Formats: sequence, structure tokens, C-alpha cells
Amino acid sequence: MWGKRAKVVVADYAVVIAAVLVVVLLVGGALTYTTNVEPGTETEQRTVSEWRSVGGYTHASTIQTENRVFPVGETLEDRSLYYTQVGPELDGQFRYGFEAPDGELTVESTTTLVIRSVSEGEEGDTDELWRIEEPLGTTSETVAPGELATTSFTINVTEVLAEIEGVREDLGASPGEASVRVISEVEATGTAAGGDATDDANYTLTLDPGSDTYSVSGPSGETESHPRTETVSVERSYGPIRSALGPLLVVLSLVGLAGIAVGRYRGAFEVTDAERRTLAFAAERREFDQWISRGAVSTAADDKPRVRIDNLEDLVDIAIDTDARVIEDVGKHRYYVLGESLCYEFEPPQHVNLRELE
Repeated sequence: MWGKRAKVVVADYAVVIAAVLVVVLLVGGALTYTTNVEPGTETEQRTVSEWRSVGGYTHASTIQTENRVFPVGETLEDRSLYYTQVGPELDGQFRYGFEAPDGELTVESTTTLVIRSVSEGEEGDTDELWRIEEPLGTTSETVAPGELATTSFTINVTEVLAEIEGVREDLGASPGEASVRVISEVEATGTAAGGDATDDANYTLTLDPGSDTYSVSGPSGETESHPRTETVSVERSYGPIRSALGPLLVVLSLVGLAGIAVGRYRGAFEVTDAERRTLAFAAERREFDQWISRGAVSTAADDKPRVRIDNLEDLVDIAIDTDARVIEDVGKHRYYVLGESLCYEFEPPQHVNLRELE
């Protein structure tokens, strides 16, 4: 039955189906061409070379006062904590260089000691109450890869503490918290890794001074990447789904068009009037399926007077009115409603095969 329905659909809408298949063919062809034959180009950023800047601090404190632990003249290097009483001077170096296969950079750096007092604002931000800056040194050097431009400096922590206390005495107040930092500002220009190179960077070494000890923290060799990119045109690429979809649509549409052409030429889609009436009756049968039961009517029903009904719809109405069911007897090619004293029957057209209605 489904085969007959499909044949009727193809027979009635062959032109429409062919037009849809032609559209699918064109879409598939366009997808195939733009994906596999002429995908076009797109631009992307590609890294052609890269160089790295390296900056940071080294620091040390030399023991100046006799004590039971460290001999005078011993140098403590790159520690997080130093002793104010026996080694009040912090000797430091700021170093800047770069890593690259080739090139040359002119490095100009300024290193400054910044003492200030800060307090936390109402919204969690930091307010600066006062600030003192003291130049520690400048450097202007030209370096090659692996070489370092160096700025040396010395900070007397005892003098820094005295400076903080002096400011507080001058102001007559000591609000906020003292902050001591060494800030190095760098400007580097030149060439690296086969092209022009520039870098503007700031580095910070933090001191937390105290009368007994002072702590030091900051980068010892902070590395930053500087990629050099260029815009290039590359062939546009697509995923596997689109790559396969275009050819698949082409093949399916061609097969469909060929099937319709061959079928119409051979008359495979010709539908007879009998087939159309069979399909019409099948549709009517499906509409009343909830009132119909398939079975076999016994010969006892033959003794009841017969009432012939012209169509299935009227027979279903009788079944509803009499609170009975319609019996579909495939063997007798009849539909029955068995009443108490009468037997109502409907005979479908002879060309209708009731078994195919399953």
C-alpha cells in the first residue's frame, strides 16, 4: 500500500519533485565547487619570528657589624630577608637583555627609589598620601642577544627608615602605610629576530623595611615574548561535513532525476483509476479504524435479515448508533454490523484487496 501511495505522489507531483531535485543538484554543485575546487582565500595572522625580553633584579647585603652568625665582610645574596642591624645597605642591580637569533637593541633605563605612604580607600582602591622619589641610576647601552644592560644601585635601609620618620614628623601625622619600591623604566629599540623591535616596560623591586629586618621581593629574570606577525592569505578550509555534503547532494539528486525519467519512460508511475479508488478507500478505512475490528462472521449471521449499506461511513454510523462494532471479514470481502435482529453489511469494491489494508 505504501508503494502505491508513493507512486501516486510521484505521478501527481513529478514536475515539482524534479524541480526540487534540480535545485538540490545546483546547491550540491555549488557546495562542491566552492569547497573542493575553488574554496577561495582568507587572511590570517601568522607568527614569522619571535624574540624575548628578559629583565629583573639581583640584590645582596654585606655584613658590616660583628655578630655571632656572619663574619664581617660576608655577602648575603638574593635572599628574601636581610638584617637591618648588621647589613643595612642593599646593593642591587637591574638587568635587561633579550634572547633572539640575531639583532641589536639600544637600552635606556631609569631606576628610581620611590618612598610613599598609601591608605586603602572606601571602595578598596589605594590612595597615595605622600611620595618621595630619589634617582638611583640611569643606563644607556647597546646590547646583543644574551648580553645585559646593567644599572647598579645601593639603598641604605636605615636611612630610608629615617626618611620615613622625618616626613611623618614634618607632617605632624603618620597616616597610611609606608611603601618602598625600586622602579626601573625601560625603553629598548633596535632589531631582533630579523625585524624591527621595540619594548617599553616597567619592573618593580619591593622593599619592606624594618628596624630589625627588611624583606625584598621582585622579578629576578622576568621573560616576555614579542612575536612578530604578518598578514597572509591562505586557502579557506572547510570541515569534513561540508566537504562530503556537496558531492552527496549531487549524487542523490542525479539518481532521483534519473529514476523519475526512467520511471516515466517505462510507465512505472502510471496510476490506474482502480488504484486511485483503492487508495481512496484505504484512506477512508484508516479514518474509521477505531470502530473496525477484523474477524470472521459465523454462518449463524446468515439467518438474520440483511440490510445492504452503500458506503463504509454509513455503516460506521449504524455501529455507533447501535453501540456495536464494524466487523471486517476479509474472507467474505464484507464489512458487517450485527444487530439483535438485523445484519447490516457493506461490500467494498471488488478491486480493493482488504489484506493489503493491514
